[in-house]
Amino acid sequence: MQQRDYSTKKSHSGMGLANINSIKNKYENMTISYEIPKGYFDFYLVIEPEE
Repeated sequence: MQQRDYSTKKSHSGMGLANINSIKNKYENMTISYEIPKGYFDFYLVIEPEE
């Protein structure tokens, strides 16, 4: 799901989660989680303050 060009939607490029994942790899203080409860896609992005 996080791979480039993956999409479950017609006419979408599938770049969203792949882009977010590459950004996350640059920042230690950023966490990402997602789930699909009851058919809805929930996405959580948390950026902690730098110490």
